[in-house]
Amino acid sequence: VIEDEKRQTEGDETLAKSLSMIGSALFDSDMTTSKPDIAKDEEVSASSASEALSSGSLARWETELKQLREMGFLDDRKNVDALENLEAAHIGVDSTDKVSVTAAVDYLLRNG
Repeated sequence: VIEDEKRQTEGDETLAKSLSMIGSALFDSDMTTSKPDIAKDEEVSASSASEALSSGSLARWETELKQLREMGFLDDRKNVDALENLEAAHIGVDSTDKVSVTAAVDYLLRNG
């Protein structure tokens, strides 16, 4: 009887892990397909994209934005969004690490 309960518990744990993984995959898939369709006009220059940003955001990330532009990431809106999302993630885990340009590049490449 104890052996049957042990096998049942192990089976339940395996099932729970599998369902969790499936749920995560479905959630990630939904998040990917439900992203808002932001303007895809390739002709928007970095200067016009930055007009919608506050001067405070641009000043705050000036060094990182300069480096990102030098690497060909010209959309200041996307760049600032990446930097701020990464900073929020750091805050969310009580990290005091500074957001790196390398992490921002990775974020931009993964999130288009």
